[in-house]
Amino acid sequence: MPHHPEVSRAGTTNRPSRFLSEDDQLLIELKEDRGLPWKEIAKFFPERSGGSLQVRYCTRLKSRHAGR
Repeated sequence: MPHHPEVSRAGTTNRPSRFLSEDDQLLIELKEDRGLPWKEIAKFFPERSGGSLQVRYCTRLKSRHAGR
């Protein structure tokens, strides 16, 4: 079996699971309400990087949430 860094031998990915709606709400709260920097926000999501959280927020949440 060829080795792919993001796939384990069992065929499951080593990446974190999908974002839940609770994750999105926490991300919005931490960024918009508390104004935390990405490095601090990442501490609430130990399995995710600050960069992945920023991408999630900027591409999926920021524009949807702005009209609230």
